[in-house]
Amino acid sequence: MSQLSGKARRELLNLITRLSGARRAEVEVPPNPLLDAGVVSGSKSRYVWATDPALGVPREHLGTLAFHFTASDVAVMGGRPEYVAVDLLLPLGSPREEAVGIMRQIHEEARLYGASVVTGHTGWYPGVSEPVVVTTIAGRAARLLLPSNASPGDRIVLAGVVGGELLYSIAHFRPSLLADAYGEEGVRRWRGYCRDLSVVDPAMLLSRRGLALAMKDGAESGLVRALNDLADASGLGFYVEEEKLP
Repeated sequence: MSQLSGKARRELLNLITRLSGARRAEVEVPPNPLLDAGVVSGSKSRYVWATDPALGVPREHLGTLAFHFTASDVAVMGGRPEYVAVDLLLPLGSPREEAVGIMRQIHEEARLYGASVVTGHTGWYPGVSEPVVVTTIAGRAARLLLPSNASPGDRIVLAGVVGGELLYSIAHFRPSLLADAYGEEGVRRWRGYCRDLSVVDPAMLLSRRGLALAMKDGAESGLVRALNDLADASGLGFYVEEEKLP
C-alpha cells in the first residue's frame, strides 16, 4: 500500500501503462508515463484523450478545476477540449445543490471553450468522504506536441508561477501561514488564483501559433518532474537559470 499522495511514481506507472488492453491500429499514442494524454487517430482527425480526478481542492472551485485539470492535459499535447465525460461521486448526505453547483461550473467552463458534456455519472456513496470529480476530455489536434519533440537549443518557457498551486491551496486551507509572508491582501489574491492554475489558454495559444514543439503540464507533480519528463522523453538534458523563474 502506498503512503504517498498524488500522482503515482514512475516505477509504478511503468507497470500500469503496460496493462493497456488490446492493441488497436488507430491508437497513435498509447499510455506512457512521460505523457499527459493519449491519442487516437481516425481517417480525418486525431483526438487527444486525457482523464484526471479533482479532490482535496476548495469546494467553491471544484467544478472549475475538474474541467481545467484535464483540459490542460489535452491542450499541452496540441489538442483543443471538445468532448467531456464527468464522474461525480459524493458523500452520503451531500445536498443535491452541491452536485448541481459542481456541474454548473463544468458546464460554464465547457461553454467557454466550445466543449460539450456528452455523458457522465452522478452518485452518493458511503465510501466517499468528500466530493470527487473525474473528468475525461477528448479534443482534436492538428499537430501533436509530444515531449519527445524537444531538440537541442530549444528555449524553455514557463506559464504561470512556480509553486502557485501550493500557495493557492494554503490560502484556502491554512491562510494564517500565508498571511505571515504576504499579508491579508496576498491571501485574498492567492485565494482567487483558481483560473491561473490552468494552462489551457497559453498552451492553445502556443500551439495555434506554432511556437511550441513540446509541452508538459506541471500541475500536481511540479516543475522539476515536468522538466525531467521532457528530458527523459527527448533524451536531452536542460539548463535552467533559477533566478529567472517566476
